[in-house]
Amino acid sequence: MSRTKILMLLLIGFTISACDKDKTHSSLLGSWKCDEYPEISLPSTFQVNIVRNSALSSDSSQYVIYNFNNLGFDEEHAVYIKQESTDEVVITGTNIVGISVVGSGTIAADYSSIEWEYTVNKDFKEDIRATYY
Repeated sequence: MSRTKILMLLLIGFTISACDKDKTHSSLLGSWKCDEYPEISLPSTFQVNIVRNSALSSDSSQYVIYNFNNLGFDEEHAVYIKQESTDEVVITGTNIVGISVVGSGTIAADYSSIEWEYTVNKDFKEDIRATYY
């Protein structure tokens, strides 16, 4: 086979594989992009990180979200969630002083997204819809 044909086959192979959509999540863990749609405030897009709750190492269904509601990545702004089933997560608490958060989310079967509905009560109470992807 000529060198040109080999190069063309390689180029076609790389092009086809580059078109495959990479699956970025196989669980709740990791960095997610968040599109947040508040009832009153302006919509925003930001990153969140979800990690296992190391304080509850015996319970693998417990997680921590950092930068929830775009409030910050530090421990003081952590929000705790529990995976209730393969497709449901529930907000169980927060470290954020002066702010309460309640709500839940639905996890896509392939972990491509999480659809959230929650209420944040800081200076005012606000219902929010969000998508993690």
